[in-house]
Amino acid sequence: MAPSVTNYGPSCHGKGEGGAMGNRILEIKTRKELSELSQETVDLEEFNSEALDHVFRLCGALWTHSGDPKNPHVEISGGLCSDGYLNMHNVLRDPKLCGIMATVSVHHLTRRPEFRTLHVDWVIGSDHTSATFSYEVAKLLGARHEFTERGPDGTQLWRRDIIGPHEIVLQAEALIATGSTVKAVRHALRTGNPHPINFFPAVLALANRSNLHVIDEIYPIISLRHYEMKTWERTACPLHQKGSISIHEPKHRWHMLTGTT
Repeated sequence: MAPSVTNYGPSCHGKGEGGAMGNRILEIKTRKELSELSQETVDLEEFNSEALDHVFRLCGALWTHSGDPKNPHVEISGGLCSDGYLNMHNVLRDPKLCGIMATVSVHHLTRRPEFRTLHVDWVIGSDHTSATFSYEVAKLLGARHEFTERGPDGTQLWRRDIIGPHEIVLQAEALIATGSTVKAVRHALRTGNPHPINFFPAVLALANRSNLHVIDEIYPIISLRHYEMKTWERTACPLHQKGSISIHEPKHRWHMLTGTT
C-alpha cells in the first residue's frame, strides 16, 4: 500500500515572531532572494494569493493587461486572445522553488478533510513543464512518478509503463490553461493501459486560469492559485477591436509585454 497523502514532507511551520511582522514572502524583492528560500523552513501559510502573485511576477511568470488599449495583449494556446498570461516554467526551472511550490500545493490539497486519509500510487503530469512539478509532488507523497509525452495536434501519449488495476493515480499539473491538456492526459492514460484507471478524486494544479472547476464531471480541480483571465476568439476580442496588437508566443517576447529589456 502506498503512503498516506498526509505524508507530504516538511511540516508546516508556524509564523512565530517573524510571521507576526507580516508576510515575509511579500518582502522579497529579487529572484535571487527567492532562490534562497528553504523548503524545510518556509512558512507554508504565507503563500496566500497575494504572495503567489508576487512570486510569479518576480519570476517573470505572471502578466495581466493594464486595460490601456495601446498596450499589447497575448495569444494563448488554440489561437485565443487573452488579457492575461502565465508561464509556470519560469517558476519551476528553479529546483528549490519547484520543491516549495509542490510542498505548498500538497499542503493545500491535504488541508481538505476528504483527502487526508487517501493514498496515491502514481503521480503523473503532462509533458513537459508539469513533469518537474509532478515529480516533486510524487517525492512528497512517496509515490511513483511518470509523465505523458506530447503527441501531434495537442494530444498526449502514454507508452511508458502499465498502471495496475488497483493503483491510484493523482494527476498533477503546473498549469491548467484551457483544460485541453489535462483532459488529453487522462485520455492517454485510459487508452494506453489495459486496465481502467483509478484516478485520485481530484486533480492537483499549481495554477488554473481556465473556467474548469471539475474534471470528468465529478473530480474537483484543487489549484493553489486560480485566475479569472478572459479569453476570446480573435474576431470577438475587444482588445483587438480597440487597436491592441496580440503577442504570439509571449514567453519568447516577454519584453514586449512588460516593457523590460
